[in-house]
Amino acid sequence: MVLSSRFVLVAGLSCSGKSTLIQLLRKGGLDQVVLTLGLDGAAGAVTRTAYQMHDRRPLQAGILNLIHYDLLRPIREPDIADYSMDPVFPLLADSVPDMVIHMDPDPNILQAMLSARIRQRWYSVRHVLRPFDEGRRLQFLRELRSRYADRNWMQDRLGRWRMFALSHFTCPHVVVHHHGFHRPDWRDYVRVQHVTQPLEALFRSCGSLSG
Repeated sequence: MVLSSRFVLVAGLSCSGKSTLIQLLRKGGLDQVVLTLGLDGAAGAVTRTAYQMHDRRPLQAGILNLIHYDLLRPIREPDIADYSMDPVFPLLADSVPDMVIHMDPDPNILQAMLSARIRQRWYSVRHVLRPFDEGRRLQFLRELRSRYADRNWMQDRLGRWRMFALSHFTCPHVVVHHHGFHRPDWRDYVRVQHVTQPLEALFRSCGSLSG
């Protein structure tokens, strides 16, 4: 599949704010961030997840495509031992993304967002209609909560991703630090940092820089 369209890869752990960031970008609710990123045309962009990329439909031309990538795919998918084996990336091999955005939330926010997702699934209609399937998803989320509390596990997971992404994508990389988009003053707690300094100073274990 040859991609002639513009696209940006938004990558992060589950519950790190990828979907929320994409929604804000598409709705034009992040003027300062868009300006900092240089993402003109972000309002009205279309979104595809890594799972939706498997259908091999070409991305839309003439519009910005935001690709949502969950860093837990090697854990969720038994056939993906590491990022280099993810079949999504060969689909992107014929084109260079405009940018890779790495989500880096405050660790407490990450835990809170995960707990909120667990509550949401527990009380959802899907849990009532499909208790077995939803029960397995809830079990995975609960296991994930204990993993997120392990800093060594977090450092290892993020370290594997950053080494792959920086060697695989020869485009600008930026880190979006945030303390949650639910606050009324969330704009004061979002910082965009371009990867221009030593990586270890930027990609810490979900360590956030307050605004």
